[in-house]
Amino acid sequence: MRYVVVCDVGDERAVIAEIRKRLDRSGDRILVLSPRLGVATEAHGILSVPMKFALKDAGLPNWRRKNRVRKAIAISAGLRSARFLGNIEDLMANIEACDPDVIDLGKLGGFGRWLEAKCAQRFPGRKVTTDTNDYRHDESAEGWRSYDPTALVSIVLPVHNGQKYLDSSIKSCLAQTHRNIELITISRPKSYH
Repeated sequence: MRYVVVCDVGDERAVIAEIRKRLDRSGDRILVLSPRLGVATEAHGILSVPMKFALKDAGLPNWRRKNRVRKAIAISAGLRSARFLGNIEDLMANIEACDPDVIDLGKLGGFGRWLEAKCAQRFPGRKVTTDTNDYRHDESAEGWRSYDPTALVSIVLPVHNGQKYLDSSIKSCLAQTHRNIELITISRPKSYH
């Protein structure tokens, strides 16, 4: 089961400490999602993931600047600022990228309660919790999505003039937590004229 806790930067350490004490991490994937700086890190079975912003502009020349500005606002003003600055879609896309079974918005207070309905609508079949309700980790997950570690997943990696990125691309594909994968690389054949 994938369990995602959404929190502000200032709450991240306390959230991770609480998770270590409270939850059995033996068969679950636990992610802490916050607008912090840096890269994703994993310690004691808990993955801490920094949010990205301005996702609809990803790939455009000004994306890095927009991401930095929106991230700086979210760090200083908290995720509650997304409600007023139009970053809700960014927040939802970050949650969606984690592919959660349980979305814990409890650390966001009133903003989490406001966001609960939006998450429930966007992610049907997922359990959404706030500070007014709680998820018991031993609660039956019957009817939820289930993870099948034996399912074969095919990753198709198109390659064209990318020799300098090929090694890191293959390593990234093979670093997945799902182990039953096949990697298919496709390159454009040289044309002979």
